[in-house]
Amino acid sequence: MPKPDIYDSYDSFDREALRTAQMIAQLAGDVHDLYSTGVELNDPTPRTAPYDQPTRGSDLSDPTGNAATNPRRHQRARQLKASRLALAEALKQVRHALYNSAAAAGP
Repeated sequence: MPKPDIYDSYDSFDREALRTAQMIAQLAGDVHDLYSTGVELNDPTPRTAPYDQPTRGSDLSDPTGNAATNPRRHQRARQLKASRLALAEALKQVRHALYNSAAAAGP
């Protein structure tokens, strides 16, 4: 026998809203972790060679130029910007939902 859903006594639209709220809470941690990883990967600081490794002048590359012209870095920067905009809109909508839920729960 399947376990009963804790929201079975609610209307279908209320069940959906509560499940949506649960999903938002679960995804918030993933968004935080993945955004942090994206920021770290987009760090413009070039990786340098160890000091104990001898190099010749012709072996030196231009790590700053490579970082500045890297298409992956530009794509990641665009994705981070889109994430910032989406997060700002999501926060606005969650605050709006919180306000309306609090008003409905009040006396």
